[in-house]
Amino acid sequence: MDKYFDIQDREIFQKYPDIKVLKVLDPFDVASYTAYSQTPENDAFTVLKEWATKNRLLTGKENYRIFGFDVPNSMQEDGLYGYEVWITVPDDYVIHDNQIVLKKFNGGLYAVTSTTIGEIASTWDRFREWLKLSKYEMGCHQCLEEHLPFEDWGDFHSQKEIKIDLYMPLQEKREKVKETIQPTRVAYYRSEGEDGEATAMKVWAVMLNWAKKNYLNSSDHRIYMYNQGFKKTTKHWHEIMITIEDDFEFEDDFVKDKIFNGGKYMTMKTDWQHLVEAWHEMGQWRALTKTKVSRHQWIEHWLIDNWQFPCKGVRVLYPIGE
Repeated sequence: MDKYFDIQDREIFQKYPDIKVLKVLDPFDVASYTAYSQTPENDAFTVLKEWATKNRLLTGKENYRIFGFDVPNSMQEDGLYGYEVWITVPDDYVIHDNQIVLKKFNGGLYAVTSTTIGEIASTWDRFREWLKLSKYEMGCHQCLEEHLPFEDWGDFHSQKEIKIDLYMPLQEKREKVKETIQPTRVAYYRSEGEDGEATAMKVWAVMLNWAKKNYLNSSDHRIYMYNQGFKKTTKHWHEIMITIEDDFEFEDDFVKDKIFNGGKYMTMKTDWQHLVEAWHEMGQWRALTKTKVSRHQWIEHWLIDNWQFPCKGVRVLYPIGE
């Protein structure tokens, strides 16, 4: 079994013998159906089972696996939410149905444990406690529930003893470091517009040209960036700050100066291609550790040599309280 599962610390294994770390869940193709209702599990399983039966995927000649998961952030005030169900299909499979979608699952590293439908919530609590002791943290790929074959499937809400395997996505822990930024003087430029990418490029061009024009050494100054974040908006804004000395004097039509108040942060290094995943990871870390979030400004510290790209890396700074 060592071929499939990672060897864990003995102390952790003795405390959580039921949780295994699957080295790699290989990629596979699936036929997918998503239902939105107050009982979407039953609805999704019913539709996909009928489709799979009609298309002779349940004949027993082919091995198949069944996965499901709640659609993220789909819960409504009236109790309506989404649930998606997958059945694995051959690599060259073609679907001729408008309701059913063909998807490719990329696989990944997972912690796996067996539980029942009635114990899903408590099993997730157990996963979170296990994470605190392990060398892993929660990954950003898809959480999964693996279900028994369709023939054994019953009503989701009435059969709480139905067994499932629960898959929690993992990744190696990236170092997180606390940092306190004291109030500091910065030169800054902020702009807004309907096109978020164009607005960001404009602000970057203004600030990098300003730094070059004023002969600043990039190794002596920090570049901080922030914007509207992940909020949906029709007006995008972008601001970049460059730290400067208290006695530094300049005049510019666009760039102004102010005091950035700073604060306490939890920081983590990433790269610009994986910023979304890094912020998502920080959010998961906060929820897992129940860390108090502070109201001071979140920022990204961009590491750029000689005021020109490519960027060497980015540190995300998540505001925390006492």
